[in-house]
Amino acid sequence: MARKEQIDALLEQLGPVLDPLGIVAYDSENAWRIQVTEDVGLILDFDEEQGKLVMSCDLGAPPPGDRGKLYELMLRNNYHWDATGGSRLAVDAPDGNVVLIFDMPAAELDVSRLNGVIRRFTDMSRAWRQVVTQPAGSKSSPAEVGSDSVEFPMIRI
Repeated sequence: MARKEQIDALLEQLGPVLDPLGIVAYDSENAWRIQVTEDVGLILDFDEEQGKLVMSCDLGAPPPGDRGKLYELMLRNNYHWDATGGSRLAVDAPDGNVVLIFDMPAAELDVSRLNGVIRRFTDMSRAWRQVVTQPAGSKSSPAEVGSDSVEFPMIRI
């Protein structure tokens, strides 16, 4: 089972490989913030008991109005865990921000795999941010997505 010291060492190795804008450790919380690019920052939380890293990215709040289609789209994405590698979407509060979340076992994680997961997660975050923040009725807003289609950003992690 992985320990916090191993995750710290892994993130030190990650810096030169990923070349993020910054990595900040929050030791008391077993968490790190990785500013991958100017527009994408993510949080890595280490759950030592369960031996997993939980990666999350705030995608912003949807515009006011009917959010039902967006929330339906998010639920359909969560249903397709087999196509997304297990990533999921959630809302952090009533009328709050949408958050993209992915957990991975930490035990056999190496810098190459972590780098790949972060890069794919970053791509997925950008795609979902566009969907989440578009006003209802815009050309590719969630309201335009058919109920029987799977037309949402799916990048297998």
